[in-house]
Amino acid sequence: MLSYKGLHTHAPDLTLIQEIKQRNMLKEAAATDGAKPSDIIRQVYDVTALSPDQKRLSMNAQRKIIKRARHEEHTTETISLEAIDVPFDLIRAIDGSQFYQAHVRADSHSAFVFATLTDIKSLMHSKFWIVASTFSAKTGLQRQVLVIHSSIGPSHQQMSPAIYILASASYEPLYRQIFSKLKEIVLSMEQKLNPQLMLTDFEKPLVNALEAEFPQTRQSMCFFHFSHHLFRSVEKHGLAMSFEKNYWLLQNYKRLKALAYLPPEHIPDAFYVLKTNAPLELHPLLDDFADNYIFGKIVVNTADGTPMRSRPQFPPTFWSLHSNILQAIPSTYQHSKDWHYRMARILTAYHSDPHNVFRSFQHEQHEAQVKLTAILAGMGSSRRSEDDLRNEAVRNVATNFTSYPTLQFLDTIVDSLGNEGR
Repeated sequence: MLSYKGLHTHAPDLTLIQEIKQRNMLKEAAATDGAKPSDIIRQVYDVTALSPDQKRLSMNAQRKIIKRARHEEHTTETISLEAIDVPFDLIRAIDGSQFYQAHVRADSHSAFVFATLTDIKSLMHSKFWIVASTFSAKTGLQRQVLVIHSSIGPSHQQMSPAIYILASASYEPLYRQIFSKLKEIVLSMEQKLNPQLMLTDFEKPLVNALEAEFPQTRQSMCFFHFSHHLFRSVEKHGLAMSFEKNYWLLQNYKRLKALAYLPPEHIPDAFYVLKTNAPLELHPLLDDFADNYIFGKIVVNTADGTPMRSRPQFPPTFWSLHSNILQAIPSTYQHSKDWHYRMARILTAYHSDPHNVFRSFQHEQHEAQVKLTAILAGMGSSRRSEDDLRNEAVRNVATNFTSYPTLQFLDTIVDSLGNEGR
């Protein structure tokens, strides 16, 4: 007779699984987000959606997890980038080609630039770039990883990292020196860098530096960074938990993000329609959005009471994706999201050891080159991915935006985006 003694036959403890998930998400958020512990706890709670009777971690326990993840109890002194050199084994890529390109300086700040000549050449033939920085919760803006991704021809529907940079600060003159150095390297090959489009984040020093060094190139935001930036406003207004409980509130927030798929000149009118139909609880967030992304802040009222506004920090021409869609620029949401958190983990893990950051760059470059070789050889999957289908659905709606009433258009975009619209 068979004995069942000792066999694992009971059902899994779902609350234990949720606790493990909660712990991991707290650690991840602590490493990649500089928000206050209370904001991180609330954000993770929203995602895990634990009911009060399911909570296994006290507030104090959650704070300790965040504290340990950030090493606040045993902080290691961050080494100045000025005080280090690039070791011999990191000067070259894993395949033996030159990898370390330059150590650039601007005032008291500096940056190390890594790229192979093959990667730099890919920028010359790229239709568009993604240029975005990542910082660590441990170092704040005192240490940045900047990665430049190039689109891959001939279809330019996929991206590959090309340039890896560790900078000591988010500082416009330093960024300008970095881009100037890249142009100098390319000029030595008797070539020029002239992308049609650069997708960036909302880091103003970076945006300004790109505009100064590449004045003929159009800049546009990446939808991941737009979503990421906007969610910080959600946290500022304490709405994250409300979204979990109030579907209508969340739907109107998603509508706000969907404005990015309209032509910039149509965004102000669509915003008024959205706000008129949105719950009052969302209005403070909408007012902030209007001040910073559409109309600008009121600086003075004229004698007849007409408000005079400053230029918005990021006008609709910067964050509207409509032109990108018409030019068949693919969605970069998942690619940007993956790389943002990937670089944040590297910077957090090695914030006190730049050499290990450089070594991580070396391994990332090797993996990217292997993947790029496979793509160019046609070894990728021929099946259409979910991203392809989603991009096509969004493109069809955005291209025919005049066929929809405003709210129907926004809701259709939200439905088409699926998880990207969260």
